[in-house]
This record gives sequence, C-alpha cells and structure tokens, in this order.
Amino acid sequence: MNQTKERFAPWIIFLVALAVYLCFPTRNYYWDGIDFAHTIEISGSLKSLIHPNHLVYNVAGYLIYKAALAAGVEVRALVVLQISNSI
Repeated sequence: MNQTKERFAPWIIFLVALAVYLCFPTRNYYWDGIDFAHTIEISGSLKSLIHPNHLVYNVAGYLIYKAALAAGVEVRALVVLQISNSI
C-alpha cells in the first residue's frame, strides 16, 4: 500500500497544481503574449509563425489552437496559450 501512495503522490501534486493554475489564469497581459496570440489567429501557414526568439512557442500554440478548433471548441488563441503555459 505504501508503494502505491509513493507512485501516485507526484501525479496528485501535479493535478492539484494544474487545477490551481487553470482556475486562476493571469489577468496581466503583456504585449508580446497578445502579439503571439494575434499572430496565431491570423496566420495562414506555419512558416509565418517562426519567431527568432521563440522558435517553438508560436508553432506549438498554433497546432494546439487549430486542434481545439477542429474539436469544435470555440476558443481564442490567447486562452489556448494560457492553458498550454499552465500545463
């Protein structure tokens, strides 16, 4: 029984921390986050998302955003970026 607790303890801690992060997203928006979200929403291709200082961030955000839209979830890119940052 003790091994089971030790095995699941990290997952429980992770899920509690994730729940807190998801329940209280930031309300202090910085211009770069708004710009990233805007770029993701207006982008027509992955090539236009390459940013010299954030090579993966826009592309990953775009893919998650498009997956959410394909799943029927009507959400803005800013919210997708907030949730992905929380995870």
